[in-house]
Amino acid sequence: MSSRTGQAILSRQPQLANDLSAIKMDLPEAARAYMETRNVQAVCSVPLNLRGGVAAAINLYRASAGPFQPEDVERLELAASRIPYLYNSLVNQVGLELLETVTKLIRSASPLPEESSEQAARAGLYDTLKRIVDLVAATFNALECSIYLEDPVRQPSLYRLEATEWPWVGHEQPEFYPKGRGLTGYCIDRQIPVRIFDLGRYQEDLPFIKSQYPDIKWSDPIDLKKAAKEFLKPVGELPPLSFMCAPIIGESRTLGVLRCSVTQTGPHYFDDRQVRFLCMVAERIGEWWSNHIRMKTAAFENKTLENTGPRGLTAQRARPRGTSKAGTQRAAHFRTRLEDRGGSQSPGSGSRCPFAQREYEGTLRRSDSRKPVGARELARDRGKKETAVSGKRRLRRSTRVPNRGTTGRARHRNEPL
Repeated sequence: MSSRTGQAILSRQPQLANDLSAIKMDLPEAARAYMETRNVQAVCSVPLNLRGGVAAAINLYRASAGPFQPEDVERLELAASRIPYLYNSLVNQVGLELLETVTKLIRSASPLPEESSEQAARAGLYDTLKRIVDLVAATFNALECSIYLEDPVRQPSLYRLEATEWPWVGHEQPEFYPKGRGLTGYCIDRQIPVRIFDLGRYQEDLPFIKSQYPDIKWSDPIDLKKAAKEFLKPVGELPPLSFMCAPIIGESRTLGVLRCSVTQTGPHYFDDRQVRFLCMVAERIGEWWSNHIRMKTAAFENKTLENTGPRGLTAQRARPRGTSKAGTQRAAHFRTRLEDRGGSQSPGSGSRCPFAQREYEGTLRRSDSRKPVGARELARDRGKKETAVSGKRRLRRSTRVPNRGTTGRARHRNEPL
């Protein structure tokens, strides 16, 4: 910065130029035209100590001959000390009003019933988001403001344009953004806010930009300098084409992005405090959109269950508790074999024989462990059960007390005394 204003901002000290005719300064064309039109002879510039990374200064221009006196500089410094408090109060008030209005808009956007059509639901969402975009653009004096949001049910990891204020006539705005594409995709991927002082000098400032945002890429798809010059029609050089965007985060994941670019009037850049307020608005949108996604996911699951029909649900209810689907199929196959072998009555009917019932229950238990049940295993199990039954009968006959008279002295040798 070769101007007195730039020197005052960089040095944080007052700067004087009492005779501009004797000083050669490399001024922008707009500043030179302003001074020549008003016949400016002397300049006094005093820096302003504003918060949020704002670089500013207050200038006095004198059209008559004569230098600025030391008391003039003291008065200007006193006035400059009052401006930061007024500026910060106004910025805080504007930002808080923005948050309050956005919160009211989101709370008044009541969800539609489940039977509403997709078109009606999208119309209600678009209306709320469009009002938020208009409010943010007016608050930050931004020409372009857009909201991109993800629909994880239909198009996960793809962020669709939901609402926008787009002034660049003749230039198409991207409808979708994936992660990592351009400045907007970088904000989505890294989940951090991004602020660029001047997109018109992006290539010249790229080393400094990459020191703040590593691996960031931007290809200027619409030739922003040309579009801004056609819209703003500035006298002389273009002002800074500033950009800022904030990620919309909900449930610890990126749901979208809220961005603003190119202010209509000065100062033509966004400061750190405006970025923080933009992040707060994005946080409100993230809470609201997370709730919308939960409701949409639940409605989608309910619709899927309805389309499945009652057959699958009835089959699950009819399945015995603790058995798998494959086990139930094997048990049904075994029941059919028993019916073919033993007649029309099945083990599951009311008049079942005890042996068939026990064998059927054993098959269920074996099927639950997901092991194949073959004919040999069934025959072996049947033989074990028959052997156990016959053994019990022999033991019962051997322990029977014989009837040898009324004295009861003769007892079985195995009977305890």
